[in-house]
Amino acid sequence: MRYADYMDMAIREPYRFGNNYGFSAEDIKQICNDVGISARFNRYLKGKSVIVVGPSPYLKGLKKGPFIDSHDVVIRINKAWKPEQDLVEDYGKKTDVRYHCMMEHENNGGKYDIDGMIDYGVEWLASQFPYNLDYFHNDNARFLDRNNGKIKFHVPKDLTYYVNLQSIMSTRPNVATAVVSELVHYDLDSLHLTGISFFTDGWVGKYKDNATNVDNKGKYMGMNDMIKEGHAQAPQMNLIKILGSLYSKFTMDEEIETIINGELSIQ
Repeated sequence: MRYADYMDMAIREPYRFGNNYGFSAEDIKQICNDVGISARFNRYLKGKSVIVVGPSPYLKGLKKGPFIDSHDVVIRINKAWKPEQDLVEDYGKKTDVRYHCMMEHENNGGKYDIDGMIDYGVEWLASQFPYNLDYFHNDNARFLDRNNGKIKFHVPKDLTYYVNLQSIMSTRPNVATAVVSELVHYDLDSLHLTGISFFTDGWVGKYKDNATNVDNKGKYMGMNDMIKEGHAQAPQMNLIKILGSLYSKFTMDEEIETIINGELSIQ
């Protein structure tokens, strides 16, 4: 007998075209008071060193590849799950978990490529969004059916927590922001964030190939335009900064701290 993976219902996504970056650590503490997690995913992550790797150009030339790959679990996002060979020295090669926005458009998460992930050694595909949230619910459900048990599939368990986070920020989080805000609640040994610049300096490789919202130099839209797109960056910077102050197991590159402090100071 096959048991249900989810309830087949969905609620409306919270408002996402705002730019609320004025919330405090106390506000986030209240939201984080009783967060539900996946027991299965927690068994996999428990006691491990975990790193979340983004495609920011600031990593180029720093030769952090060996440091990245030394972690027990390497998490990459969307189309950056399989680093190109010329990036391995700086970005590493290993991918254990791929977080995906679950939209396969080439200017979003890119094709799932289930067989390709398995061949590369990826153990899990993880969704950015919980079940029962607007159209993302259907994306999750479709992948579950298409996957048919081929690769382990993780979906965030706490819908209320996600809704509260998006509501307090008044914007939809980037994948990396969603990953960090979820995993700080798991029983892992450490969580480090690298290669994330909130799109202030673009990206490397083919991360946003075919995107329509870039200029003729391939640079992503400006911060004000991102608010209109429902991806305001200042609230996410504030959230990551606060999570870093609340959870000792969560750390980030100095470059990320510099970007956050610099951008928030001019808001």
